[in-house]
Amino acid sequence: LSEEEMTDAEMEKKAEKEAKSKEAEKISDVKDDLAKQQKMLKKVKDIMKKRAKDYKKAEGKEKDNIKTDLKTLTSVKKRIETKIKKLDKQL
Repeated sequence: LSEEEMTDAEMEKKAEKEAKSKEAEKISDVKDDLAKQQKMLKKVKDIMKKRAKDYKKAEGKEKDNIKTDLKTLTSVKKRIETKIKKLDKQL
């Protein structure tokens, strides 16, 4: 049916269906992004754990370099966690 041939009720039903479809697509996109962020957070945490072990064994300049790496990773981790919180609120 063309839009001209539809009744008001049919037009309303079509509009509702399109709105629901867009909402479902938006939720799906948010879930995908959330999964990516959670995966990235896990990777960052794994790297941090390894670097923390390296830090315990290191000495001198190497220890300072690892400490700098850990500070950077902590910052990245906090940004990812913030993104995850925002995405959770959208669901």
